[in-house]
Amino acid sequence: MLVGDNFRFGNRAAGDANTLVELGRKYEFEVEITGTIAWRNQIISSSEIRRLIEAGDVARACRMLGRPYTLEGAVVRGEGVGSKQPCPR
Repeated sequence: MLVGDNFRFGNRAAGDANTLVELGRKYEFEVEITGTIAWRNQIISSSEIRRLIEAGDVARACRMLGRPYTLEGAVVRGEGVGSKQPCPR
């Protein structure tokens, strides 16, 4: 697994990256911890990417990801108002 140095998980975010390293040793999986990455003086995190997407700022989320945002799932017929928009770089 690759996680950031500010990674948290579990009940009330009690686990951190070092906890995950210990679990990796116990359950035989590898963990690599990476430093904080920023874009235009803003820390890139999965929480920030989700916030941008929920706010409708998919273009900025794409720039932070360094690739187009993708979503998988079944297409359900609707009213036909959706469109396919490329992610600007």
